[in-house]
Amino acid sequence: MMVVNPAHIFLTDIRMPDMNVIELIRRLGEQAKELLVSTDKRIREISKFVGFDNPKQFGKVFRESEGITAMEYRQKHASI
Repeated sequence: MMVVNPAHIFLTDIRMPDMNVIELIRRLGEQAKELLVSTDKRIREISKFVGFDNPKQFGKVFRESEGITAMEYRQKHASI
């Protein structure tokens, strides 16, 4: 049985020939923010979905990018 990581499918779908790494990271961040506010998925699940094997690393990158933690972002912007 073959197992496919959802993040791999997501990366394959959004990757365009002229897209650089910075643009790819930005799009992953947008996907993570959308999932944070529109689902009740755990942050650990979201980090895996967007391609982070380590939720702590996701948290660090998210905080550096947004200036707040993923949980704080969810609480501030949640629509669920």
